Amino acid sequence: MASNKVKYVPRDDMLLQLQIPLEAATNATQVSAYQVLEQKRQRLGDEKAEKSEGEERVVPNVPFEACIEKTLAPEVIEDFLSPATGKKGQAQKTVRFRSFPRYLLVQMRRFYVAEDWTPKKLEVEVKVPEKFSLSRFVSKGLVDGEEVLPEAPTASGTTESSASATTDADEVLVAQLVSMGFSENGCKRAAIATGNANAEAAMEWIFSHMEDPDFNDPPAPAGAVLKAEGDAVNMEHVSNLMAMGFAEPHAKCALKQTDNNPDRAAEWLFSHMDDLDGTVAQCESESAASTDDSGSSVKRLDSKNAGDYSLVGFVSHVGKNTNSGHYVCHMKKDGCWIIFNDDKVAVSEEPPLGAGYLYLFRRTDA
Repeated sequence: MASNKVKYVPRDDMLLQLQIPLEAATNATQVSAYQVLEQKRQRLGDEKAEKSEGEERVVPNVPFEACIEKTLAPEVIEDFLSPATGKKGQAQKTVRFRSFPRYLLVQMRRFYVAEDWTPKKLEVEVKVPEKFSLSRFVSKGLVDGEEVLPEAPTASGTTESSASATTDADEVLVAQLVSMGFSENGCKRAAIATGNANAEAAMEWIFSHMEDPDFNDPPAPAGAVLKAEGDAVNMEHVSNLMAMGFAEPHAKCALKQTDNNPDRAAEWLFSHMDDLDGTVAQCESESAASTDDSGSSVKRLDSKNAGDYSLVGFVSHVGKNTNSGHYVCHMKKDGCWIIFNDDKVAVSEEPPLGAGYLYLFRRTDA
């Protein structure tokens, strides 16, 4: 902050993870009173302090907007070694959007790691609206008056940006995650994906990706995750998708949209069958327009409403902790909410919008 210089670091994410600030609960007084009553019950025992008939459990009620503001608020980093001044001081980090996807996955960070390194579930209600906007959080990129922060040289003489491409999994962090019962390869992937940040961030990544087909595969060698020039695709994957009946342009587009993951590419193709030609044409036009004069890939925001979203569906975890319960899904079709609970499908008159774990939104202009 002392140098007044800036650095923009582009990053591609699969979903938007939102922190849940319990301090923003609108019913903090009621929650506190209920917790005191529960502690009293535990001291006296159920026989002497039974719950009154009709009494409901009180959990924090946190506004969705507070989660957005908390996650996207500027963060102060202490002891940042500035490559411009050569001194340690405060730096400010802010997350903004270069582009808004057609479909946006929003994950509420309900799962966390307790002080004893055990995974826990946060009991809280976040009433997610059926419509919301991220337009005010769009990145404007480098603006007039801003000066770019120089790259910090490493001990080997390379710059910080090139060194970051060779990040290895921290062995201590991996050991902590493995002790919780996850595979070593999955833990290594989590550590690398989160930049060896901490166990909580890695656990969030694991919960989000543990169903991925390659979760237990060895992580790619350092530097192998970098995309080839021109978003090159794996031709073997293209051939496999063509064997399933898809045209070559469709297969290539799907692989570009899914980071060359053939399983996700197949799912992408099947999910766009209603207008596959039109979707692929749009992808190709966006790809052609995505490279700016400097050669960096930045998707353009052509619509004024590009950051406006409407809720399509959400997944909820039914259970008090991470080791029990199961997941149910609610989807909105023709203005009506439908619940999918294993093999049971029914109309949902009052969908629990505040209890979801993973929400799917669609851009309103898509």
